Amino acid sequence: MPDSPVAAKAALPYGTWPSPVTAESVSAAMPVMSALQLDGADVYWLEGRPDSGRTVAVRRTPDGCTADLTADGTDVRSRVHEYGGGALHVRDGAVHYINGADQRVHRKDARHDRHLTPEDGPGTAHRHADLRVVPGTGGDLVCVRESHDDQRVRNEIVKLDGTGARPPAVLVSGNDFYASPRPSPDGTMLAWLTWNHPDMPWTGSQLWLGRLHGDGTVSDARPITGDRGESVFQPDWSPDGVLHFVTDRTGWWNLHRLGDDGIEPVMPMRAEFGWPQWTLDPSAYCFISGGRIACLTIRDGVQRLGIIEPGPAAELRDAGLPYTAFHAIAGNEHGLYAIAAAPDKPQRLIRVDPVSCRHEVLRTPGSALDTQWLQAPEPVGLTAEDGRTVHGLFHAPRHPAHTGPAGSLPPLILVCHGGPTTQVLPEYRPGIQYWTSRGFAVFELNYRGSSGWGRSYRAALEGNWGVADVQDCIAAAQQLAALGKVDENRMVVRGGSAGGYTVLATLAASDVFAAGVSYFGICDLRLLRDNTHKFEERSLDLLVGPWPEAEEEYRRRSPIERCDAISAPVLFLHGRQDRVVPPEQSALMAKRLTEQGVRCDTVFFEDEGHGFGKRANVVEALKSELRFFLDVLGL
Repeated sequence: MPDSPVAAKAALPYGTWPSPVTAESVSAAMPVMSALQLDGADVYWLEGRPDSGRTVAVRRTPDGCTADLTADGTDVRSRVHEYGGGALHVRDGAVHYINGADQRVHRKDARHDRHLTPEDGPGTAHRHADLRVVPGTGGDLVCVRESHDDQRVRNEIVKLDGTGARPPAVLVSGNDFYASPRPSPDGTMLAWLTWNHPDMPWTGSQLWLGRLHGDGTVSDARPITGDRGESVFQPDWSPDGVLHFVTDRTGWWNLHRLGDDGIEPVMPMRAEFGWPQWTLDPSAYCFISGGRIACLTIRDGVQRLGIIEPGPAAELRDAGLPYTAFHAIAGNEHGLYAIAAAPDKPQRLIRVDPVSCRHEVLRTPGSALDTQWLQAPEPVGLTAEDGRTVHGLFHAPRHPAHTGPAGSLPPLILVCHGGPTTQVLPEYRPGIQYWTSRGFAVFELNYRGSSGWGRSYRAALEGNWGVADVQDCIAAAQQLAALGKVDENRMVVRGGSAGGYTVLATLAASDVFAAGVSYFGICDLRLLRDNTHKFEERSLDLLVGPWPEAEEEYRRRSPIERCDAISAPVLFLHGRQDRVVPPEQSALMAKRLTEQGVRCDTVFFEDEGHGFGKRANVVEALKSELRFFLDVLGL
């Protein structure tokens, strides 16, 4: 019999296609897994619950039973550095976690759930993160502690009594920041990372090693590697007691180890084994059976899982998995697990056989869109003003029943990621299909300064924030239009946090874009420097210039000081509880633009901080964006 004829697609103007991808369906796909780890054969992780905005600890046992471990109403979350991370650690059946409400460390076992840290005293608040049990101590832990009082914020590494009976003991202090305290398998040595202002951990950090004593002291501390111009990432000990770590001393974040004769590369290559440490306790490699090391690498804008086989000539074997982004891996002699995703595969927990590399999906939280709405993005390389190739992911409009009228092109939504040092990887993001299913094209830009392409690409934004990223936004939009992919008269730009800053700076620098959307974006660099949190309070010294010598440059690059150059409509969305970029920034700039006759829409959420985590707010934000774009683009 002849094949059934394929129905012709009906032509409708781009941007107006009817779509079943609602804001509600996007928010339903929000649950995020993190903090993956193993304790024997049991698997543990953290999982977001967008209905309440909470994060809960979850365990999966070998028989496949999955259960929440933390009580209803408990939000497992650290606020160290404001961005947190490192809020869960499991050892010998004991679950250690940070209660988001009071930032105290809890220890939960089969009989008890008790505090290991005391209540805060008057005028002082302690935050904790990056927990590790010290072997041979009966359950004592080391962790990062961040202490807030009326005068200053102090960061240090402390030792916690495993019963909570004794007060914390300070092990290491004196520098501005600490991370990754890692005791050796025999409990006698301690490795850690540290850095000082104005560096961030991805611009300059050090790996230290000291002798750990039972009385709560560290002796013979010495630096191993790192300093200004070198970033060290994820120190960890192999089961036989060899210290491993990732460093970009070669220009790429590669895996190294500390051997008898000094530092040795494990697998030198032009690939990234790490990423900017915005959150604590990252997981980019782990030790598995047979002396192997499982690792995540980023090459050519895609993340892969590989297995390093032991031997004199170590070999990296690509696992060949159908995933392009990983959020964590964990392994031991019992198995290898990962949190993985791809453009057509929502984030899921998988188990991988390290020999055959066959994998099994164990859990996919949240709901998924029908595959007819999904497609892999097109990697696009564009040319920056300095001649470098700038990278991005192009998502064309997609609809099973509709196409655009003949001779027309889709409107463009250009997305600026945050950081500004993060990277957009090709993975399942239903917020993209919210737009492409309606006939919008979306371009996610990894502008100069993004991670994933080595240190030189990441460092291209140093001293050039608000310049190079803005140039790349403008050039990307113009080149996409010149390629015939988008309508040059209907291009908009959106971004969050540092990406929101780039949106506003771009609108002030050019009239290429018809509108912009700023999610909790930075408007005033000087105000940010005075009012942001400790972790980032000196980051602008590297991105803009040293203060106060470069004060005029701060003023010149602040979008709020260039309101007279902005004529395009702007939508501001911000959380009232934001401690990273205070919401007054958006309110002040919106007021100033409105006073000069520029359309400004504002949406403030009383119960959100830096980033929106509650389902109802995500829904309202997306709907507000859609209404705004349809109106300003005349759709």
